[in-house]
Amino acid sequence: MFMIIICIFIIKSVYSCIPTQNIEVEPITTTTTSTLTYPTSTSTSTTSTSTSTTSTSTSTTTLPPTWHCLDDTWTMFNRDTYYWCIKPVYGNVALGDGGSICLNSVLTGFQNSNELDTMSEIVVAYDSSIQIMAVGAERSANCRTGASLSTADCTKSNMFYWTDGRTSGSDGFVWYPNTPNGCAGSSNCLDGMYALLYVQSKALDDYPYTVVTSGSFCGVLAEYS
Repeated sequence: MFMIIICIFIIKSVYSCIPTQNIEVEPITTTTTSTLTYPTSTSTSTTSTSTSTTSTSTSTTTLPPTWHCLDDTWTMFNRDTYYWCIKPVYGNVALGDGGSICLNSVLTGFQNSNELDTMSEIVVAYDSSIQIMAVGAERSANCRTGASLSTADCTKSNMFYWTDGRTSGSDGFVWYPNTPNGCAGSSNCLDGMYALLYVQSKALDDYPYTVVTSGSFCGVLAEYS
């Protein structure tokens, strides 16, 4: 009995004398590799270059047709049914040949006193020394004798007529006092066959063919364009 106890004691002692080895158990690390695949969006940024083209538009305004004279040397008058252009052409010329210096136009008459006054003023403004200018007026055929002047067909208003083929009426026949008197002392009125204009006094007078004037009043139809 004693021996058994001793043995047990010895065994227990031996067991207690065996060094205890601490074994470290490494934890098992489970590495989970999770690969997330995202859709790759390739965004291509396109820079849009906007080229602004400046269009230079030349706007041409087309004016409506109008009446006008050849150039600004002419003065245009409204004669109701048409427009008439008049200008003074300067140069010494015989009264009866006044139309010879009217290029592309005719020796003109005056439709009314406004035309006569206006053209007289233009001449005086140009040269105040000018006295007389030729106009397109001649004595009527039935008023060329002294005896005819006593008839109703040969008065101041109808004794002369306008030669340009356009001017009409008698409103433009503004006579100097006591004229026309070219038939005085003449049986055939040769001393008063043509009319001229005293630009200083804005009045007409009758004279023979040969009297020399300082120029002519020329006329032409206005253009429509």
